[in-house]
Amino acid sequence: MSPFHPSPESARIQEDLASLSGTTMREALLDSTSVHKLIPEKYHEHLDELLDSIRAFCKEFGIPNDALKNTETFGEYLHRIKISPERMKEVLSLFERLNYLVTNREPFEEKFSEALEYAERLYHLKEQYDAQLAILEYLKILDNDGTLPTIDGNYYPVPTIEQIAQHLFEQRETLETKREQGFTKLLLVPFGMSLDLLLSTFKRFLQSYKKDHPTFGRLVANTPDHSDLDGWEFLDLDEYYKEADFGDSPKLLYYPKNFHQEKHQAKTKEQILLEQNQDSTTTPGWNVLLLQPSDPSDQNPKGFALIPRDDQGGNRGEKIWRSDIEAFDYPEKYLCMLHDDARDPHLPCYGESGMTPEDWITASITHLMETETPLDDAGNGIESMCYLVGAYFPHKTSVPRMSWDLGIRSMRLEICGVRNLNSQSGVRFCVIL
Repeated sequence: MSPFHPSPESARIQEDLASLSGTTMREALLDSTSVHKLIPEKYHEHLDELLDSIRAFCKEFGIPNDALKNTETFGEYLHRIKISPERMKEVLSLFERLNYLVTNREPFEEKFSEALEYAERLYHLKEQYDAQLAILEYLKILDNDGTLPTIDGNYYPVPTIEQIAQHLFEQRETLETKREQGFTKLLLVPFGMSLDLLLSTFKRFLQSYKKDHPTFGRLVANTPDHSDLDGWEFLDLDEYYKEADFGDSPKLLYYPKNFHQEKHQAKTKEQILLEQNQDSTTTPGWNVLLLQPSDPSDQNPKGFALIPRDDQGGNRGEKIWRSDIEAFDYPEKYLCMLHDDARDPHLPCYGESGMTPEDWITASITHLMETETPLDDAGNGIESMCYLVGAYFPHKTSVPRMSWDLGIRSMRLEICGVRNLNSQSGVRFCVIL
């Protein structure tokens, strides 16, 4: 990122500075007298703490107080100096809390306290969120200021734990049924980044993981590994995935309603990013998902539930019984099942979505790091390959299918026809917050 490239972090700070209710920049940040008059007296001490923290930040990084008078000047200072992602998030939080206090006349923390308590009690959110942040940091996909570069040319911050808690709390009536059905495992997906870049990241991750775990990928456990690490491809990738999400007419589309070539109603990634930017309730650039964990009885489960073979699934749920979606059906049938249930909140798969390649890659990385076993290892006779019916290649009338292939010791990313029928292939659904 160039020193003066506007990021969503600085843009949000400038918006907060510019929108402090009924006050000028000087009144809000250089002379708090008028601001005190706007809020209840019991919050004056909280206001002073926020202002002192902002001034201390400016002093630490050599930003003059006069820069706070003008949003553009302050933004230039933020990009002119080197600030770690953690400190950038810290100052963003300060301005958000100040803006919220002046606008709503109550502390920002009170808005989220109930939501955070709810999310922690039912989803153990903090531990899950911290684990996801650690994985993102390990992958090194974020820019210097902690934002995600995306194919629309923007940079989006990682969703905050407060945002996620608020989504969980606001949707609690709908999500209660999904939680009873086992959808409790959090996944943060960098959906907006280019698929090519994510695939490169995936390959580097597998190479690094192999170096740290020498037994990974061996054909037979406890036997020497004679593979040439430099020559091992790690990804068995169909060529059609390359540059699949780029351009005005990309090969890969998302969230189809059906698999007709012309009436699919699927969208490009850039269309989805544009819609996210226009919707204040979303977290642009990211998919925030809930999936079923490998062990729903564990309060802090590791990894994701497998896709059971035909007649090997179980049942979950209390108010609404949901049978596990088993393998040995074709993608078109799975998508029809998903959209038929979307019409009625009393049906078992209501509120669920098909996964995208970005979702599966992120889940695969998480699963391997947490369980030390690959996701969707169909070769073990128990698990299945995964059709990703949240994505569609209309020119091929096909969907992505992904799995771990022990025979070639690689993650296999294929393309399958929408009527492909395979006893070892199934589907995994998710809930999008």
